[in-house]
Amino acid sequence: MQVVPKNKGFAGEKGVDLQFHLPRTDVNHWVPDLDNLCEPAFSVLVNKLGWFRGKRPNIWWWRASKIHKEKTGCKVRLFSGASPQFGWSRDQSIVDAVSEGSFSLLRSLLPSQHPYASGRYCLLLQFGDPSLNLGEIATGGVKSAIDCLFPHPLDRWIIDLQVEKGIVGVPKAGVKVKLWHTCYRVTP
Repeated sequence: MQVVPKNKGFAGEKGVDLQFHLPRTDVNHWVPDLDNLCEPAFSVLVNKLGWFRGKRPNIWWWRASKIHKEKTGCKVRLFSGASPQFGWSRDQSIVDAVSEGSFSLLRSLLPSQHPYASGRYCLLLQFGDPSLNLGEIATGGVKSAIDCLFPHPLDRWIIDLQVEKGIVGVPKAGVKVKLWHTCYRVTP
């Protein structure tokens, strides 16, 4: 894999696609959460290398996935426009709803018989607030939303996560949630 260069000036980037290549692990062993993998990636990409004008709030969308590869690392693709329709090959969505208030209400969007089984989940979070800092993983809105939907350690089963902000039609304090089980990444 190539090294991401230091940004020598604003290139108009709006979003980033991070594909984490991880070693295969036994199901009973710890599998890193995507949001926890993104935090150090954003630290290097934004804080150290200066992409997104060196400020995490300038990230308008991001997508992260984890796949098993013998050679580990992170593939990074920067985009200058709105989030592309990556698409997922998937079964019927488990959830497709909007929460208009507190993130703590997100849990009520899940069906009462949510499987929470080991497996592969794809999660799309679309926030209405255009000022939300999507790059602040440790304490920000993204982490809160994920933790409400997938309490630790269940969030490790999210293998593909896309996050966007400033979505028209979603209330400013709200988030649209789409969740699929048994999904496979389809990249343009």
